[in-house]
Amino acid sequence: MSPKSTEADLDPSTQAIQKEPKRKWVSYIWDTFDKSPEERRLLFKLDSAVLTFASLGKLCCAILCKQP
Repeated sequence: MSPKSTEADLDPSTQAIQKEPKRKWVSYIWDTFDKSPEERRLLFKLDSAVLTFASLGKLCCAILCKQP
């Protein structure tokens, strides 16, 4: 039993839309390179917040504990 092909399966424009975009080499270094602008902005804000709080936490620990 072979599956019946529909008209959408034969239409090349539908296949082009469903095809996954080719990854660029830059996306292996920066994983957000191929994401949408909204998702890149969200990840940038999240990364900035985490790095800021981690840096401030280390600074406070260094000042209060007198450790380098």
